[in-house]
Amino acid sequence: MSKKVFVLGAGFSMPAGAPSQAALLRKILQYNGNNYGNPVEQWIRELKEFLSSAFILDPEEMENICLEDIYTPIDKCISENSSFRGYSVEAIKKIQNQLNTLIAIVLDSSIINLDPKSDYNELFVSKLVSQKHEHPTTDKFSIISTNWDIILDNRFFRHLRGSSSVVDYGCQVAGIDSNDNIIPPLVAKTKGGYTIKFLKIHGSLNWLKCPNCQRIYVSKNEKIAIPEHTLEKKCRICERQAFAANGGINLSPHILMPTFLKSMSDVQFKLIWNQAAKEISEASNIVFIGYSFPQADFELRQLLARHVPNDCNIEVVLHSEDGSGPLPNSDLYWTSPEFRYKSFFGKRLKNVSYAGVEEYVNALRL
Repeated sequence: MSKKVFVLGAGFSMPAGAPSQAALLRKILQYNGNNYGNPVEQWIRELKEFLSSAFILDPEEMENICLEDIYTPIDKCISENSSFRGYSVEAIKKIQNQLNTLIAIVLDSSIINLDPKSDYNELFVSKLVSQKHEHPTTDKFSIISTNWDIILDNRFFRHLRGSSSVVDYGCQVAGIDSNDNIIPPLVAKTKGGYTIKFLKIHGSLNWLKCPNCQRIYVSKNEKIAIPEHTLEKKCRICERQAFAANGGINLSPHILMPTFLKSMSDVQFKLIWNQAAKEISEASNIVFIGYSFPQADFELRQLLARHVPNDCNIEVVLHSEDGSGPLPNSDLYWTSPEFRYKSFFGKRLKNVSYAGVEEYVNALRL
């Protein structure tokens, strides 16, 4: 049986207003914080001070530094319990937490509500759900996403509301509220439903994790990983145990930030990545949409190197703003996403399109 695996990058969400990872820091530094008040404005000032003193950057240079180059030394110093250019471990932990929150806030504020008639996300989800309705027992597609936004999540939940079918995140999840019923995938199948595999390998803005029982709690509507929305939510399972006497266990965001030192030891991320490896190994066709295939994303690159079948056809759909792509004999070609795909996949790369995600979704047939 043929199987299509969609691998989604930041470019998939850009037509809906989401910035690319390269543009995130610029968005943060220019953000006015009106929707969130004075704390955010203070965090931005402190971030600018940190970039100026620790990285010796002028204001006009700050937005050009890669997020990986900020997070990696911070993460290394925290893991070694050492200071960073005059900043104590406590101080850099504070900067790290504030930057995490700023990224989530900027993503949240950037997403726009598209007209349902022209919403390519809605069309993409409706096509996938329709295919599952027609062939509920087949496993003809899955989605692997590097994005934190919940644009697709919301649409999947809406389409599946009232049915026994569920989104399968590839890990163990529960509803954030006791009345927010999240049916486990195996239970959904025993009730006659189907599952849609949606593997968010870098985490999600609608996930919180309990550090004690390791459960991931999911909201079907809210971006609960943004602290302003979290409101110190507690693990409702651990609350029933003795931990409640100590104030309960606070849930925390479950997101992999852009760093070269990503921790893959977390039990839930291991489950997600193992499932992603399985999906890739079964694929007859992999479609990368809005993903520039950066060298820095070496965890995903090694997963693909190990598990993509020899006879798998690779398609690439890049953002329309990338233009028509550099010519193969030009200097720019050797640093382009197209060259990275070609050098990695070789003969398996069948097509690179610069038409953009919206045109691809409009033409998609499953």
